[in-house]
Amino acid sequence: MTPAGQPWLRPAATTSIMPRWRVVTSFVAASLAVALLHEPDSLPTYYFFRQDILVLCAMVIGAALFPRVMSKRRWESELRFSPQLGIAAASLLLLIGIAGHWLVMSGFDLSRDEAMAEFASRQLAAGEIVTSVPEEWRPFGRAMLPTFFNGRLSPEVAWTSGYLPVNSILRAVGAKLASSAIVNPVLLVAGLLALWDVAQRLWPQRPDAALIAVILAGTSSQLIVNSMTSYAMVGHFALNMVWLALFLRKKWTCDLGAIVVGFAAMGLHQIHFHPLFVAPFLLWLVGRGQLSRVAFFGLAYAVITLFWFRVYPAWLITHADPLAIVEQPDRTLFQYLLGRLRRFADYSPVVVFANLARFIAWQNVLLIPLALFALPMLRNRSDRKDGLLVPLSAVCGLGLLLMVYQGHGWGYRYLSGAIGAFCLVAAYGWVRIVPQRGTGRHWSVLKVACAFSLLLVLPTQLMMARDFVSPYAELFRAAKAAPVDVVLVDVSGGFFAQDIVQNGPDFAVSPKIMDLTYVAEHDLTTLCQTKTVAIIDRRHYRKVGMLEQPMPDALETSLTDKRAFLDREGCATPVDLGLAAG
Repeated sequence: MTPAGQPWLRPAATTSIMPRWRVVTSFVAASLAVALLHEPDSLPTYYFFRQDILVLCAMVIGAALFPRVMSKRRWESELRFSPQLGIAAASLLLLIGIAGHWLVMSGFDLSRDEAMAEFASRQLAAGEIVTSVPEEWRPFGRAMLPTFFNGRLSPEVAWTSGYLPVNSILRAVGAKLASSAIVNPVLLVAGLLALWDVAQRLWPQRPDAALIAVILAGTSSQLIVNSMTSYAMVGHFALNMVWLALFLRKKWTCDLGAIVVGFAAMGLHQIHFHPLFVAPFLLWLVGRGQLSRVAFFGLAYAVITLFWFRVYPAWLITHADPLAIVEQPDRTLFQYLLGRLRRFADYSPVVVFANLARFIAWQNVLLIPLALFALPMLRNRSDRKDGLLVPLSAVCGLGLLLMVYQGHGWGYRYLSGAIGAFCLVAAYGWVRIVPQRGTGRHWSVLKVACAFSLLLVLPTQLMMARDFVSPYAELFRAAKAAPVDVVLVDVSGGFFAQDIVQNGPDFAVSPKIMDLTYVAEHDLTTLCQTKTVAIIDRRHYRKVGMLEQPMPDALETSLTDKRAFLDREGCATPVDLGLAAG
């Protein structure tokens, strides 16, 4: 039933919508059938067939309904945005992000990126940046820190993160103030405030456009869920938006502030993420003849690049035991960037498609349609010259083209730094299709889309994230609670089971968790003779519901031999999963 004067759905003859619903139901039925029948063989295809296709089907159904929403009210009557409402929304996002770290992510750093960020933050809190491995543990250094350590140092002798330190510095400060779990929620709110500032400068006469940009970002499941993690990606979103807000002020003091922000952004995680955001804006300045600003930013970023690519790594090495230094061929910046570009050719179109579909599934359902509505404006010469649509579209295009494989991630996390640009392009699309004075039909569609994203899509994705993380968190807690010196992790048959192997920089803490893959058989003898040992293996993976993953033949043979040795020696007892609850 539709109320008189304020219809929620436009009346329509049943026959007029039947063809659309035949297409929709056929697409949804076919997609769900493929998802049920297909057995994923990689992480991107797992995410697509087990998570994202369900959300995409819901989006298709929603997209068929949204155009039928209408209202006779003018959208201007909806623009009663008050500071109190903004504070309430920011507080809610902070609460969701902090609570979600414990309730959704189980307080566990699932990926190696997250684990390394927390590892380095603990190092910094302890007043060190490189941790020396005690003599007795050196044969097992690689087994305790299997991946993403600094490749210039031997993990058998010294430990330090392979990532740049700013994310870890922020997390160390957060831990000092309250908890490292507050950092990404605070960054999310800061990024939204900067996005609001940018949009207001772009459309001073259209307050609705600024609100659209912020709403689209604030209802992005990708940003919300990543704020619950230790990933640097929410930081990239926030710092990129702060940089753009300073850049648009066109004052030398603000340009200097943008350089400081750029310094932090390049050192946040890896150096190439932030320049992909900045480069289109500098090229845009060239087209506008502002060569002095281009020279200023170009020189500054050259110095920043030199610092993070050469000076910081060299300084880091000086804090390590000389025995830890591994001689490696000196890699140039060009070789580094070329290696990143080659990753694009390493992955099949299936992986590219799955990641792009994941990006769509983790955004507000209107983000991509509104962004596409903006593209025809690129044909208008004045829009190209006077507005930011060209550099913003270039940021989106570069991200879509170059950010390919991400491994673990909530949404297409490699595009997190570009989400602000996507939202601003979408606001351009809104301005194009919504007249300055008109009915509230578009505004009604937006409200329904936001309710759809926050009340249906986000809770679904939170449950999926929790279901994916909880087996790893349970096994990690059980391993840390085991009353032994060492817990071996036999990764055979476990989907990314190596992610359970996480150790802090404090060697006084037991037990040590080791990847059995990197423990030599003669070192197993030493362990069994001198330490108490437990093991996590295929039995545990099946019990907690972890997916199964086939191993390469050579690795499976090696692990089989090591399991046989442990069985003969009666050395490693299975970890008691009941310890995880305690």
